[in-house]
This record gives sequence, C-alpha cells and structure tokens, in this order.
Amino acid sequence: MKKTILIPITVIIGICVVIGYNYLSKDSVLIGSTKKDSPMKQPPLSVNTLVVDTIKSAKVQQYPALIIARETATITSEVAGILRTVNFRDGQKVSKGQLLATIDQREVNAEIEKRTKMSDFLKSKLERQRLLFHKNGVSSEIIEQLETELEQLEAEIELFKIRKSKMNIVAPFSGTVSTKLVSSGSFVSTGTPITTVFSTNDLLAEFKISEKQSNSVKIGNTVDIIVSNVNQPIKATIESVQPSIDEFTKSITIRAKFVTKEQVFVGSTTVVQMEQQAISLVKVPTIALVGSSKESNLYVVKNGKAKLVSVSTGLRTAYDIEILSGLTIGDTVITTGLPYLKPNMPVIIKLIERMI
Repeated sequence: MKKTILIPITVIIGICVVIGYNYLSKDSVLIGSTKKDSPMKQPPLSVNTLVVDTIKSAKVQQYPALIIARETATITSEVAGILRTVNFRDGQKVSKGQLLATIDQREVNAEIEKRTKMSDFLKSKLERQRLLFHKNGVSSEIIEQLETELEQLEAEIELFKIRKSKMNIVAPFSGTVSTKLVSSGSFVSTGTPITTVFSTNDLLAEFKISEKQSNSVKIGNTVDIIVSNVNQPIKATIESVQPSIDEFTKSITIRAKFVTKEQVFVGSTTVVQMEQQAISLVKVPTIALVGSSKESNLYVVKNGKAKLVSVSTGLRTAYDIEILSGLTIGDTVITTGLPYLKPNMPVIIKLIERMI
C-alpha cells in the first residue's frame, strides 16, 4: 500500500521539476537575449573644440645695416691763403649757404679796388673819345683799343671776384658738421680739408640681401630699423634697389629712407627687420595632437562623434603646429579630453574656439 502511493508522488515531483527547469531555461534565454540585443548606451564626453581656419603668417628676416647720410661732403679750400675765421663748432647744425670759414681777402680786395678805379677811368676816357670821334677828332682804331682794354679790365675784376667768393667757405647743403680740422690763423693750401658736412635730416639705412630674396623686396615696402639707443623701431621705406649684383658676395644693396626725431648717428651699425611675403597657414594647438612620434593624428567632430584623422605637420612651436594636409577649412578639432577619447565615441561640444 505504501509502495503504491509513493510511485505517483514520485512521478508528480519529477514532472514539476521538469516543468520548472524548462520555465527557468526559457526565462534565462529571454533575459540573455534582451541584454545582448540592447546594450547600455555610453554617455557622450564633453569637450572643447577649435574650428579650423587659415591665418596669415609672415616670416621676419633681419639684416645688418649701416646708417648713412644721403649727402656727405668734405669741405676743402679751393684757394691757398691764411684762414682768418672759423664760424662753426664741432657737431653744429648748419643751413645751406651758411658761412663756415673765411680766408684772408685783403690782397684780392686791393686788386679788385685797383682795377675798379682803372675801369672807371677808362670808361670816362672812352666817353670823351667817342665825342671827339663824332666830330672827326679821333680815329675809330683808338675807340676800339680803349673798348678792348676796358673789356679785359672788367674780365680781370670778375676773376678776382670769383677768387674772393672761393675765400668764403659755405655749407653746400643743410646738415651737421663734424670735427673742425683747422684753426684760425692756419695756412691752407688748395684742397686742404676743413670739416665734413652730413645731411643728418635726410638719413638712409643701407643693407644687403641675397639674390634669392630679391623677389620679396620692392620699392615702397616698409621695414623696421632697430637702433640701439632708440627704444622703438623706426619705420623706413625702401627707396632704391641696386640694379646690379655684387660679383663677390652675390648680394644686392638696398636703401631705405626714414625720418625720426631721435638722435641717430651717421655710420652707426644697426639692424633692419623685414617681413617676407605673408602666406595663409592652418595651425592648431600642439596639445590637440595624438598618436606616436612617427604619426600625427587629430580628433574631429563628425555627426556628434569623435573621428580620428591622420594629418601631416610642418613647423612646430611650444603652442601650435602647422597642418599641411588632412584638415579642411571648417573642421572642428577636439582640444580637450583626448586621453579619454576613442574613435566614434559620442561627444558634446562645450566650447568652440578659434586660432588667433
């Protein structure tokens, strides 16, 4: 009796176990299927970005230069004599035509006075002879002889006046005189130097460039002159470009004119700064680069996701790097959160910047 009852109970329990196992197995498959087909979405990363654009860049070249005066003249004596006056100080500013020195003129003044009196006498005599000639009192030969003597005398007076003018030594142009080389009372010969005059109100910076750089220099271009005793660069304008090339240095001489109220000394060595032709560049911050030393990559935002692009680079500084290829104008480059980025990761743009 007991054995008969146990068999149905055992069968019922087995059926329940089978049903429960099948139920649990189906549930497990359902749960697993749901997890596999619907994974958890990764939250987007908040990043700063930079919009790619071109910037103007110009390379600055420096050239040694020499300050020269447009006009320079060594003042000499054209005639020999005793120097009676010296009318300038060392470093004095002078005007064109200003009297700088005089040579003793007493002898030439006496010659002029003597011939002037002789001329006056001949003029009176010639007038009387002409009156007699009209009355047939004298011949025409006498009149002609007196006229010739008067012309020669007046020519001699003119020569002495020219000689006298050469004894007054004047400044040929406005500028500044240098050191006085002679003193009053000195005897000077023809060609003896007295001083030098520089047109310090009309200065030039002279420098040389190579033949290869000649295309970047044009008359009218602006350059900066760096003078050691002047705080700010002096603006200058290129005035002339020498049409020939130095056969030894293969360089071209350039002159730039400038005007300044600062004291700039003729003959001083300075530096001319000149910008080469400006070019358009694409630059990004150096920190935006990712990848190894052999390759350069950047993350850009495409359709709300981070896309890794390969780029070729140029000149690099501590702050930015030139991008030669791989980017186009308008691309949005990611500049923050780079260690956490992966390709195709969703991103949210927090801040948009532009290169300056």
